[in-house]
Amino acid sequence: MRTVVIVLKNPPFYGCGDLLEELAAIGEAEEARFLPFTQETASLLFGYGACAKSLLVCAEEKDVPSLSASLCERFHEFLQCDENGSGVFTQGEFDLFLFVSDGKNRREFLKNVCIPRLKRRGLLREKLVFRMIGAEREKIVQCIEKCKRLYPSCETLKFGISERFDDFRVEISYEADAPKTLLDGVARQFAETFSENLYALDDTPIEKRLCELLKLRGKKISVAESFTGGGVGRRIVSVPGASEVYFVGLNTYDGDAKIKRLNVSPYTLNTLGAVSDQTAYEMCAGLLSTGDCGAAIATTGLAGPNSDESGLPVGLCFLAAGAEGKIYIARHIFSGTREEITEKAINHALFWAYRHLK
Repeated sequence: MRTVVIVLKNPPFYGCGDLLEELAAIGEAEEARFLPFTQETASLLFGYGACAKSLLVCAEEKDVPSLSASLCERFHEFLQCDENGSGVFTQGEFDLFLFVSDGKNRREFLKNVCIPRLKRRGLLREKLVFRMIGAEREKIVQCIEKCKRLYPSCETLKFGISERFDDFRVEISYEADAPKTLLDGVARQFAETFSENLYALDDTPIEKRLCELLKLRGKKISVAESFTGGGVGRRIVSVPGASEVYFVGLNTYDGDAKIKRLNVSPYTLNTLGAVSDQTAYEMCAGLLSTGDCGAAIATTGLAGPNSDESGLPVGLCFLAAGAEGKIYIARHIFSGTREEITEKAINHALFWAYRHLK
């Protein structure tokens, strides 16, 4: 085995799934697991040297010093990286990376110590990542198969597809000596096939891409939400520095709120209803008309679990994005639970604004 990931944590293990996933992805792990911390842990970890080339061990801060001391007795060399005892233990061709599970310390150790050493040893493959909203998994698979037909050496690449609320992430890992022409060809196929869905050629989430674009354009954005419950605004402000580009967010669920805060026409609400393309348009126009922002997003729809008196289908929504004096409307019918419908709408609203601002 090339790389193994171990998370040392006494039960219960809930709430640590993201941690394990992050470590496994970074290490190209062939095995990843949770283990309780015991007196025999050092012996168990040392034993992995017989079957793996590297071991990433993440432990709670209180356990790191004693575990580090135990490992020092067994390993030939120890490169200490901080006062907590985090560091790299080496024995022949085997490296053990020990670090604390705290988010900030973990990320710094992985970035500054673990990843560079794994790359030098040829244990960490390079990655090419595509991020896209609203693509079809089957179409992604077909694109991968097309790449394999066009480029015979494509068999050396490893493809991975993941999706969260219609936000697809395609990861292509490759050895450092992979031909540039191969990588350029694969990238071109994805760019051409998913030109309407693609928003990043790296692992940047859509909310960060939108904020970067707003800064580049020198614009502030405002958001009016009728069924996403502030989710669009929440995602934007999760980006560090979002205060430079985010002006205001309004949750206008009630019809009177739409009229008073966004200047939506009572006639529109009475004749077409709150869930309509015209209402989404007027919500967005109301934000732009103030002159305080150069871009705007508006959402209105039915998240379920049941429809209202309108009889419209659950999952129906209208998303508006305004910029450069124009407003664009998108109509969707999303499936799933109330949460799934809402989260899909949030992703699509952010992408819709990014697409038209770009």
